[in-house]
Amino acid sequence: MHFAGLLGPAALSLVQSGNNPQVLVDVLVRRGQTLHTRLMDAHRILRGAKYPYEHMESGATISRYCLELVPPSSQIVELYRAAEATLDGVYKLYIRLMSDLAARAEAMETAVGLDPLPKPESKLAASKDS
Repeated sequence: MHFAGLLGPAALSLVQSGNNPQVLVDVLVRRGQTLHTRLMDAHRILRGAKYPYEHMESGATISRYCLELVPPSSQIVELYRAAEATLDGVYKLYIRLMSDLAARAEAMETAVGLDPLPKPESKLAASKDS
């Protein structure tokens, strides 16, 4: 699911206020429709998953955490921003989940008496030894 490639800043940067070539308008409209469909599909799936952390909104879903509302297919710039917000939200949630999982794993290892893993050597220290 990579939304940005469907309607990126390069294509949008070609749009001028006033008259635009019909070919450009047609391409952007088609890509906007495709982006809208994919974004709606993604949010339909994300609405089925409860946001796993505290949120201002009780019972918030991952979809709601990432984006309040998917804009209509005719609002191309807003669609692009919504796609970026969705990707950003999912990525931030992924990082938070992985961090939480690592912390829980460390706590479990400590609880069962395992020694902590040694800290990895920094790349800077490793390059000085070479």
